[in-house]
Amino acid sequence: MMHGAQRGFTLIEILVSMAIFAIISASVIAFLPGLTSTNRSTNDQQRVTLAAKAFYEEARSKLRANFADTLATVTVPTNDNGLTCTQSMTALQTDLKRVKLSCSLNSKTYTFSLDVGDGS
Repeated sequence: MMHGAQRGFTLIEILVSMAIFAIISASVIAFLPGLTSTNRSTNDQQRVTLAAKAFYEEARSKLRANFADTLATVTVPTNDNGLTCTQSMTALQTDLKRVKLSCSLNSKTYTFSLDVGDGS
């Protein structure tokens, strides 16, 4: 008596497909730590940049209103997230000031600079 054609995969086909899956999975998993590190670094850069932008918007506004302002009341919005910043201001000319902001977060330092003119 003849049996009909059997369906299914052979053991060799299953082993080959499992080997291919393992190789692909291992290569994807190898990239994950790098992606996590890149994501964390990008997140830190974004947090520092947003804080600096807020600081410079307030600093520019105060200097436009009163060019003699020392910016002592302008603070960097840190939200207690480990971000520490220091600011300095130097007069480049009688009608031009440079405001520098140096921020540290997770052992990296970011420095920003803005030149503001008197404009009057």
